Amino acid sequence: MTLLLPSAAYIRKHRVADLDKLRSAGVFRSLTLRKVWDLLETPHTLESLQRAADNEVPIDRYRIEQCMKRLLETDLIELSPDS
Repeated sequence: MTLLLPSAAYIRKHRVADLDKLRSAGVFRSLTLRKVWDLLETPHTLESLQRAADNEVPIDRYRIEQCMKRLLETDLIELSPDS
């Protein structure tokens, strides 16, 4: 299992062109996961993701954390080089 570091910033992997991975991660099925994915175009921590998401549609921290774990486990995001 991959460990999610709450204070670290994460970003989408630049090499993500594999739509099958995105589909299997649920990016196209879950609105929450899609929102988190969209926000990770720029580096975010769990806290900054929640603040950014709350500007549009409130999403609780637990759901954001679950989305991040799913994306991390499917190798779609990585630690930001700035972390």
